[in-house]
Amino acid sequence: AASRGSPAMAVACADRGARIVGNSVYNQAGYKMAHIQSVGSVTGYAEAVTATFGSLRRREIMGATKGYYYDMECTMCWGNAQATGGDGVNPIQSQPQFAGLDTLVSNFDTTTGYPNSIDFAHAALSLGTLDKLADRVQLNAKEPVFNSGWMYIMSTTAKSKISQILVNQQRFQQVEVAAGLLVETYRNIPMIETSFLSSYGYQ
Repeated sequence: AASRGSPAMAVACADRGARIVGNSVYNQAGYKMAHIQSVGSVTGYAEAVTATFGSLRRREIMGATKGYYYDMECTMCWGNAQATGGDGVNPIQSQPQFAGLDTLVSNFDTTTGYPNSIDFAHAALSLGTLDKLADRVQLNAKEPVFNSGWMYIMSTTAKSKISQILVNQQRFQQVEVAAGLLVETYRNIPMIETSFLSSYGYQ
């Protein structure tokens, strides 16, 4: 991977003048990758003796696929490189984890200039809360986030609270995030409910 350190220079020049060719300066960077793998196994003998009850091979593939899906979801949300001996960035074990969203987003360090979290100190949930979150993500991502390419992931009670706030304004908008799955949005950002987040009531 490489990041651009400085772009090619542009300066004013006289009429019909010319500027010598320049180029950007790129800094080479390394990045270690971790992979998720699911391996299933069915012998020909096992497949043959169970053929009366259905395809054992097919059931093994379905089970491996489901296990892969669960592992992927868990790792993407709560994976931590340090749990398998890494330094937080570079895993070193034979079965290394990588840092998931819970690790990456829980940075309250304001000295870095790009903290990934906002401590609302148990304040009541409001539309301003969602605005501040979106503004923080947009600042760090350096791109527009008020579209269906992003989402608010919230507990069911948090979603209910937002619905209570919006009911008088009738500002409901819906967007299709998957085939046949319509969800409500706030400022064009889909609001997705999940049971994996702890509920803190209707503050």
